[in-house]
Amino acid sequence: MKTELTKEIIEQAFDEMGTLAAARGITVEIAVYGGGCLVIASDIRNASGDVDAVFLVGSKDVYEIADAVAVRMDLPNDWINESVKRLAPPPRDPKPNLILAGEYPRIPTSMVGLKVHLPTPAYLLAMKILSNRSVTDTQKIDSDLNDAVALMKVTGLTTEQQLVDLLKECYPNAPGIVMPNVYPRIKAKIETLLDEYRKTTLTRPGTLLQVLQLVHEGEELRFCMAGFLDDFYRDESPGSRARRVAEDPGLTDDHKMNALLGAIGEHLSIRWNIGAAPTWTSQPERFLNRPWFMGHERMKGFMLAESPLAFRRRFIFTESEPLRRASMPRDGRWWAYETIRGGLTPTDEEQAELERLKVPALIP
Repeated sequence: MKTELTKEIIEQAFDEMGTLAAARGITVEIAVYGGGCLVIASDIRNASGDVDAVFLVGSKDVYEIADAVAVRMDLPNDWINESVKRLAPPPRDPKPNLILAGEYPRIPTSMVGLKVHLPTPAYLLAMKILSNRSVTDTQKIDSDLNDAVALMKVTGLTTEQQLVDLLKECYPNAPGIVMPNVYPRIKAKIETLLDEYRKTTLTRPGTLLQVLQLVHEGEELRFCMAGFLDDFYRDESPGSRARRVAEDPGLTDDHKMNALLGAIGEHLSIRWNIGAAPTWTSQPERFLNRPWFMGHERMKGFMLAESPLAFRRRFIFTESEPLRRASMPRDGRWWAYETIRGGLTPTDEEQAELERLKVPALIP
């Protein structure tokens, strides 16, 4: 099982490092970044899988001492490492502003053997934006996203332009980031981050009626719908789910929105077996006279083939799971579609859960 490094464990390890360095008659210095920094300096994180650091003074000694501490405390060999060094900072970019956060061991009468420095929250936010994880490492991707949102709240940097300006300040010479233009991957990362930040500051609508009420108040439909769907999927009671879509949200001047809400209300009722679709979903105003393809032109063929009935009969064409969210329960239909779409298959534990629920889709 992977060791989770809490603040207590990290500081105990730093005490050990400081003691061993002092015994050598030296003082080594490190700068701590990433999750380890958040664990030490804030309540954003309770633990981290490792300590990302840059060894500032006495690098060779730090490696030797860290190895000795790993043996003493039964920690992984790479419990502290310099994998973050390429971003803190890249060549030719200015060094981060560092703050002395602690001296170890924490014994007043002892010689200081280790000095630990931390970056400013803004610099740490810039690093989180640039972090490049494998697409399969969903846990770390989610962790980075949550960290970045929390740091946005701490720094007050909450707009696209502020985040771009931050990257320009921290990484003015790094190619393929923001100079001369914002790189598409970075732009997409910032947009995702802003979406997540927006969701944390938005009142979460519990019903489709509340979704439309928030839209009338000026909120964007996609943010409101994301919050509604997350709560719908986490609600395991069929009766409670049915109540979330039961009340007529009303009509707007936007014919597409009227039809879309009707499709969503009907689709959720059918897809999750919560009863007959509410009567309001059959209002004539909930149907379009012309096709609406919710995707790229080249995907029309797929959308024509895949669109669920609740959407198709309203002339709305989309993918097979148009209300997909990370919080969506992974039932047999979900797995069947993902297997066809991307070759994704359930683990043994997930397959066992499908069998327990008597879901036949993927059972040999």
